[in-house]
Amino acid sequence: MLDVFPIGLPLIYGSAFSFPLLRLAYNLLIAILRLATRQRDAEAWDTLTHEITLLFAFDEDDTVKIEQEARKLILYTKNALNEGTPINRLLSMLISMVGDQAFRAVYRQYGNGTYLQGQVSALAVASDRATSTSASMYEAVNDVIGANAIPAITIHKSKGLEFNTVIFLGLEDSQWWGFSNQPEEGKRGFFVAFSRAIEHVYFTYSDVRDDGRGSRPQQKALIGSVPSGAGID
Repeated sequence: MLDVFPIGLPLIYGSAFSFPLLRLAYNLLIAILRLATRQRDAEAWDTLTHEITLLFAFDEDDTVKIEQEARKLILYTKNALNEGTPINRLLSMLISMVGDQAFRAVYRQYGNGTYLQGQVSALAVASDRATSTSASMYEAVNDVIGANAIPAITIHKSKGLEFNTVIFLGLEDSQWWGFSNQPEEGKRGFFVAFSRAIEHVYFTYSDVRDDGRGSRPQQKALIGSVPSGAGID
């Protein structure tokens, strides 16, 4: 078992745009912003070229066309940022350059309604907020994507998201107080959170917790049995 110790990374709460593996238009737009505000970003380049391949229906081997489209979007964004173009207008223009219909064809979630525009607007709001508190656009983009920070969310908020690594904070009976009365519901909640992980899951326990009545020993006889019962070491 690993001890938990301070490592200087902040926890972030709230905006879904802090979660790097969120899908759809966010992938393309954030990749462009990342590449327009720094010299190199291999991860963002891979994401952008992948999205362009899908959205423009290019053959994967047609690297010249893929790179041409990628560089055109990045250059447009760099110029727009230098000219002080409002972020909401910039993001809308990037969507227009790719084409609404391309997004709707590739991602069925955008097939009807205003979901695409809603995502773009939400990202614009998050970017505006970050820009107002950051010294540069580079820092603002880092703020939006949650660079060098750990997102902290509830099980309910985690639905539909994916992460390379998930850490359970407090797998004790007192933190899963409803488990004794509704064990099946508790198990479902546990596996919702557990299945958010792509590669790694870590569980943390506290032997003692401080509350208003002092230090109290903790038990994990109930909820703590769920991982081992499912064959999870």
